[in-house]
Amino acid sequence: MDYEETDQELVISQIRDRHSYPSLYETSRLMADWGIYRGFGSDALKNMRDSQLFNTSEPLRLNPDGSNLVSILQQLGNEPRYRPIKARLYEVMEAVFPDFSELNTPITAGGRGALTYGSRYFDVGIPALSMSDGQLRFLGLVVLLLLPDPPALIAIDEPEIGLHPDMLSILVELLHEAAEKTQILITTHSPCLVDSMKPSEVIVVEHPDGKTTFERLSPEALDPWIERYSLGRLWTMGRFG
Repeated sequence: MDYEETDQELVISQIRDRHSYPSLYETSRLMADWGIYRGFGSDALKNMRDSQLFNTSEPLRLNPDGSNLVSILQQLGNEPRYRPIKARLYEVMEAVFPDFSELNTPITAGGRGALTYGSRYFDVGIPALSMSDGQLRFLGLVVLLLLPDPPALIAIDEPEIGLHPDMLSILVELLHEAAEKTQILITTHSPCLVDSMKPSEVIVVEHPDGKTTFERLSPEALDPWIERYSLGRLWTMGRFG
């Protein structure tokens, strides 16, 4: 097969010969457009806090490592066609952070842009360096889910990490909004996040006898319990999963 050995990606993603392997090539091409986000870890948070080169792009896609967040915010703030997205972004940020007023991307030395957080309690913007991990992770998730032209699939690994539980209900609202534009797949270990889901939206993954199984929850089977307990509580009680 025509591929280079690497332990960083699937073999199918390395296939380049469309004539010898047309089906695999097409599958690889489709998968290449998926957005895979493994949480905004320390490297991504560092990128969000650092100054970034402005780099306009179409369609707007947030890099998994957060390295173009400033560029995206700059486009949202300066291009009239993105005004509804910016307005929704500000609406969400205000709902979660009562002091929030605006996001700015001032130009720094060398033509680079840096993120600042506007607070009603301060006359000057708070640099991203002083923003909490939770604020930056939440901002990254909101931007990711609000962008108007998403990939065919967005997969997010444990989006609840580093977020206050009060943020999760709004996060689920944004997930539902994004699901109207594309397919959303998330993994979670958070009962609080599951609480905001419908049973039909939850797939339980288990590993009996070394095999991975996927089973969608049955609302009918949970009917006797849902009236008394939340979905997350049923999970912790061992009623499923």
